[in-house]
Amino acid sequence: MSHKAVTFLPCPFCGEEPEVETMGSCIDIDCCCSMSLQKCDMLTRDERNSWSNETYKYSDAAELKALTYMASVWNGRVK
Repeated sequence: MSHKAVTFLPCPFCGEEPEVETMGSCIDIDCCCSMSLQKCDMLTRDERNSWSNETYKYSDAAELKALTYMASVWNGRVK
């Protein structure tokens, strides 16, 4: 699943588009300020059990849930 399925607004501080990395167990956002989230912190036990050691991802639905949450936190920031 690409992070392009969820919209991340430009940084409210520098105006640049953030770099979003979703591989593995974290979502990392890099810009003039950074943010990181452990995906499992947003997931239910069943969603956490969907982790694959072959793809290093959770199920598509779990990945989307974590990414959507991260976007809402990032997009909710103000100067």
